[in-house]
This record gives sequence, structure tokens and C-alpha cells, in this order.
Amino acid sequence: MGFHIKPFGWMDLLTFTRLVPQRNAAIEAASDEALPHLEAYPVNTLAQAAHPPVQHLKVANVEDISPAVRRFTLVPDRERGTHALAPFRAGQYLSLRLSIGGSETNRAYSLCSAPQAAIAGGEQADDPADGQPFYQIAVKREDDGFVSKHVFDTFSVGTAVDASAPAGHLCPSSIRDERHIVCIAGGIGITPFLSLAHAVAGGIEEFQLTIVCSNRTCSDALFHDELEHLAERSNGRVRIVHTLTREEKEGFRSGRVSAAMLSEVCDLAGSSFFICGPNAMGSALEADLLAAGVPRRRVRRETFTTVARGNEEPRTHLLTVRVKHDVRTMPCREDESLLVAVERDGIAFDALCRSGSCGCCRARLIAGEVHIEAAQEADGDGRRAADQAQGRVHLCCTYPRSDAEIDLTQR
Repeated sequence: MGFHIKPFGWMDLLTFTRLVPQRNAAIEAASDEALPHLEAYPVNTLAQAAHPPVQHLKVANVEDISPAVRRFTLVPDRERGTHALAPFRAGQYLSLRLSIGGSETNRAYSLCSAPQAAIAGGEQADDPADGQPFYQIAVKREDDGFVSKHVFDTFSVGTAVDASAPAGHLCPSSIRDERHIVCIAGGIGITPFLSLAHAVAGGIEEFQLTIVCSNRTCSDALFHDELEHLAERSNGRVRIVHTLTREEKEGFRSGRVSAAMLSEVCDLAGSSFFICGPNAMGSALEADLLAAGVPRRRVRRETFTTVARGNEEPRTHLLTVRVKHDVRTMPCREDESLLVAVERDGIAFDALCRSGSCGCCRARLIAGEVHIEAAQEADGDGRRAADQAQGRVHLCCTYPRSDAEIDLTQR
């Protein structure tokens, strides 16, 4: 087989034959001085500051918001090596890393403070951190909550806390979202939207914000006065709407949030919708908005992953866990996730969101029947197509329906 090479092609070949000698000459002429450490490069320094593997924090202030809700102010723990906080966008969360009774676990809590406070601290008039940069989270004490009871009952001023970098995607996008963001909060689900209100009122975010707060009674409305204050100082860019489901009161709407109700407070066609609250509320409202013609891309939801219990006592199955050459067997009830069973057995395993969104707790399902709690119904069960094809599941939202086996090393 013969090849015909044009004249300019010979020049390309000639250049190629000189490439290796040129490289060898450049290597010989190079300095013997060692390259700077990777951390010396500005881009790596910035990445480390924005995405630290762990943040060592301590509690600087504890505030009772209601009998069952406390707000915790967290500052850098300089004695343990954290001198600055990673920045965050309003709507993101922190994942606290906790050791409780021999179990290593984590929980994600939405940041409810102003994003600028993580860099510059608070305002002079009302600063919960004495001039230090800070985060704030709010925790609701659940009687059957393994972690919430621990945090609520044991965290006090000075308590050391380890946390992830801020994470999460419940943040406005100028590419994806409309200029009007409508946030629907159920109960403690107000926390990420409180941060959004701070960001808009403080000029960090530039969009129109309406927050619809749904509560059973007036006394259940969390951060009521703070939200109203932020609305007053926002020059009309923040609007607060309250609705009650079990009480009628002047100044409050009555009834559950629906697409019909939202159409009275905003233009459905010109708004993006963020939902945070109980799963039942979120699922119903998401379906209602989609049925009303709101495009899927303009509805986002932060989930609280729980499985509703029926009238029957949940069965207990055996979960076999492989970690390299170690094989363990442990009980796992139908109303608890595989991740809870793994943590209870003392296996430390990475997790962040605990709602099936981030994929950090991905593992391979070898055998068994499981139920996957959907993070958002219109998106399937939250897994990537490749994970579904290869049999990988998110442990935080996967529940056993029979004896099962998983491999934590094949992630």
C-alpha cells in the first residue's frame, strides 16, 4: 500500500522528528531546583480554602428559638487548626461529623446565617460571635431523633464540632432560574430561606424573593420577627407570606400551600420555586406545580429523608457488609436506611446530604431487595444512569425489604 504525502506534509513530519530531541534538550537545560509544593500554587490555596476536607469549629452562642428549636453559632476553632471559614452560598448546608455512643455518624443542617458573615462576621449592633466570622444552623429536637437529641441536649458554648465544607445546590442560578424566586417552607424548612433573605437584603444576591411560610399555628412560625425585619430593609426585594393550616389569624393566610394559592402571590410562569419541608408537603406541592405547567427545571426541593411507618411493625432483616476483606453481618429494620445500620455497627462511612442527592454514600448492592426513597420524584431515585446500570445505591435513602448484601469498597 503506497502513501502520497503533500510537500507541506513532509515539513510536518520533519517537525515531529525534531520534537523528542527538543524535549530532551529542554529537560537537560532545566533547573535542578525542586518544584514548589502543590499548596504553594494560588489556585490550590484557593481550592483548599473553599473546599477544606474538614472544618474544626466550636459553638460560640446558643439561642432558643422555640421550646423545640435552637440556633447554634459556630466559629473557627483556631486551637485545632481552623483559622477561617469556607465561604458558602445561601441555600447550602453543613454536614456535622459526630460520635455518639460508639457510632460515627453525620447530619446535614442548612446554614441559616448571612453568607457574608462567614467572611466578615456579624453586624456591630447584634453580633453573636464577638466579631469573628461565623456560621449558624438551627436544630429541631425530635423525640425519636438519634442526632437531633444529642445536638440539642449536649451542644453548649465551647463545644468542639467537626464539619464538612458547605455543600448543596438549593441556590439560585441566573442561567437556570427566573428573576423571581418563590421559596415554600414547612416548619424548620425555613432555615435555608432565612439565609437567602439575608443574602438578598444584604445585596449578595440580586433577585426578587418571596418566602411562603407554612405552619400549623402562629406560635409555630419560626424566625417570624427576623424575617419581617429583613423584608423591611430589603427595599421591596424580600416579601414574606405566612399561611396556617390549623388556625385562623389576622394577617395570616389559611390553608395548605398549593399551586392555586401560589398563583395568588406570584406569576407561576415567571417564577422559580424552591421547596423545603416535610416530604409529604414537598411531594404534593411539587406534583401540583408540575401539573400547573411549571417547567421541571424551575422546581427544586430539599428533602428530609424518612420513610413513613405503616400500621404494621417494621420487619428486621440481616445486612451483610463487605469492606475489603472484612465481612460483617448486622440487623437493619425496614424503616431505617442501610447507612444507619452501617453507622450503628461502628463503620465510619462518608456521607453528606443524607437525602440521596450528593452521591457520597454510594455503594454496590450485591444481593437483596431494597426500596429507594426518591429524592425528587420527577428525577427518579436520584442515582446516575451508570450507578443504576452497575447496581450501585445511595445508602442514605435505601431501605431493606429482604436480607441484603452490600460492598463498601466498590463505590
